[in-house]
Amino acid sequence: MGEGELLAMVGRCFVAAAFAPWLIRAFPRIAPFVLAWVPFAALLSLLSAARHVATGATITHHVDWAPSLGLALTMRLDGLGLLFGVLITGIGTLIILYAAAYLKDHQHLGRLMASLLAFMGAMLGLVLADNILLALVFWELTSITSYLLIGFYHAREKARKAALQALLVTSVGGLALMAGLVLLGITTNAWTFSDLAAFHAVTPLSSLPAYPAILALIIVAAATKSALFPFHFWLPNAMEAPAPVSAYLHSSTMVKAGVFLLARFAPTLGGTSLWSTTLITLGTITMVLGAILALRATALKKLLAYTTVSALGTLTLGLGIGTPRAIEAAAIFLLAHALYKGALFMIAGAVEHHTHQKDAEKLSGLARSLPVLAAAAVLAGLSMAGAPPLAGFIAKELTLKASLAVAHDFAGADSGLAHQALGIGATGLAWILTAAVVLASALTVAVALLVAYRPFFARPSAPASAPASAHNAHPPDDHHHTPVGLVIGPIVLASLSLLVGLLPATLALPLVAPAASSILAEPVTPKLSLWYGWTLALGLSAAALLAGSILYAVRRGYRATADSLTLLDRLGPARTYDRVLTSTLAFARSLTATLQHGRLRTYVLIAFATVVTAALA
Repeated sequence: MGEGELLAMVGRCFVAAAFAPWLIRAFPRIAPFVLAWVPFAALLSLLSAARHVATGATITHHVDWAPSLGLALTMRLDGLGLLFGVLITGIGTLIILYAAAYLKDHQHLGRLMASLLAFMGAMLGLVLADNILLALVFWELTSITSYLLIGFYHAREKARKAALQALLVTSVGGLALMAGLVLLGITTNAWTFSDLAAFHAVTPLSSLPAYPAILALIIVAAATKSALFPFHFWLPNAMEAPAPVSAYLHSSTMVKAGVFLLARFAPTLGGTSLWSTTLITLGTITMVLGAILALRATALKKLLAYTTVSALGTLTLGLGIGTPRAIEAAAIFLLAHALYKGALFMIAGAVEHHTHQKDAEKLSGLARSLPVLAAAAVLAGLSMAGAPPLAGFIAKELTLKASLAVAHDFAGADSGLAHQALGIGATGLAWILTAAVVLASALTVAVALLVAYRPFFARPSAPASAPASAHNAHPPDDHHHTPVGLVIGPIVLASLSLLVGLLPATLALPLVAPAASSILAEPVTPKLSLWYGWTLALGLSAAALLAGSILYAVRRGYRATADSLTLLDRLGPARTYDRVLTSTLAFARSLTATLQHGRLRTYVLIAFATVVTAALA
């Protein structure tokens, strides 16, 4: 890979976005393949650099932007950027083909493709940026492009509200990130991640008086983007977007941008009590809350969205623990989650396309009409449930091993101060975190059965005497043709989940090891294997599978119990958002009515008084 390739692959995404509407109109048959080549070519470039990056080296590219101001476009490819870049471009290639089939002949397909490619370029720019201000620009571009994608069905009021909600919440984080990065740059006079690492090696950032403020601002930014508690509510609402958007933004890209930000700053801002205590708390709450809320839902995409919230909490928890075991577990979980969740979102979209039904409880027996998708659903669902021999099993077992080892790994370590800040012993913290992981895993197993087993293999729940149409408000048409483009993505991602599980050292280690090394700022070689022996983590993993199967069987009773707690929803952050937005709009209308009342005499009087006051002062 040449030095200029980093900037070029980002630029090609934006160029393709500009030409996408014209290509779709002029060459509707071949345009999707032409557009898909852009991320695929970037994927090949990244994979060609994997061996070089695996040695611990980085590929950089520097272009002077405003030399007099000391501003430059600096790009860097390291292990962390490689892992995210491969996911962004690899899944992005499949999403382009999937979107072309999902919205075939749609009048605004070109607009969707343009937004997808622009978003792809923004995400690639974010994970490859070395200059912190350049990273901020790409961060904001992801918010703007995701607003366009979530609000694609702009004629629907729910879609407009969901897009606005996502934009406003993430914009709050964008402002926090801008303040945090500017404060960090002014304090250290370092404006690239590389220079920050060099500064940190001499003067630890944690010793700076501004450290708590910088850390708080960056964590707020990450929490809003990655839907961590209490900002978790926007992500499920964003399911108003088309299935290709949900599969891309909410499985492997946008919602993981906050996690990426935390991982990027882990070597410089991490390793302190404040860091680990905050991230462990946020991660644990989000992980458990997302899983609990997931089983309350019945719509396929909302089920998957809430489990994505839970997964983001799990990743944050791993970064908060910060030990090599936890970071390695987070890196493999990041990869496994992107594979199975991308596949399941695509499957949910294909099922809706085939049956016109979104409710998982009203679907059954689709394996007969959709056998290929059913096979993909089985593989992706098993990975999501953490069952062997899928990638999700390895990720879950390593996460359990990391939480169980907290008592040992925190002993004598600076990050071990976290358990003191939380007011519990290290052993107690280890068991609390392990119990939380097991609970979230069990609930995720139940959801996996609901989205991957129920629609395809379950029998209708209505009485046998009832007509078939009573089982499903929109029964599937066995003669309805499912486009090949809707099948390719799920099959590829689900098959990769299986292959990564069977051959983790061959397929996952070249990506996971460099990423973990980048986060830890020291070389590590995770031991990735499908079998770690008869361990406590294996027993807890099996217990989660059993408990999840039981929860699936009694899910209606679970929902009845959970619905009795709906009163608490009125006090939740979603309601707070609604109240703040309503109050802000009311204040704006009142202020406008007061100041912009249309009386010219008053305007002149105010202007004259202002000039006189300024002159006298």
